[in-house]
Amino acid sequence: PPDGSQLFKTYCASCHGATARGNGPAAAAMKVPPPDLTQIAKRNHGMFPAERVGQIIEGKGVAAHGDRTMPVWGDVFMRKIGGRDPHVVIGSLVHYLDGIQERPGE
Repeated sequence: PPDGSQLFKTYCASCHGATARGNGPAAAAMKVPPPDLTQIAKRNHGMFPAERVGQIIEGKGVAAHGDRTMPVWGDVFMRKIGGRDPHVVIGSLVHYLDGIQERPGE
């Protein structure tokens, strides 16, 4: 599978920051600041909602939390990542994000 860390640096860090804390160079220009992605598990009672995170990255199932300001990466990955299944690419990103979580009590 692709390297989730490298995918994050390439596609996500400009908004979410190199450390995923929402402080990327493009964040200052956004009306809605990007979230701190290291806090997803803390916001979900210590559980990392991998399926939900994958849906958000892919561009599905996000209407409930308002307007979508994040790009739809499923389509981008399908076109850009040399014939790879976008779900494999998204899965690598989700796995990376799970690994950088600050869990309650840490």
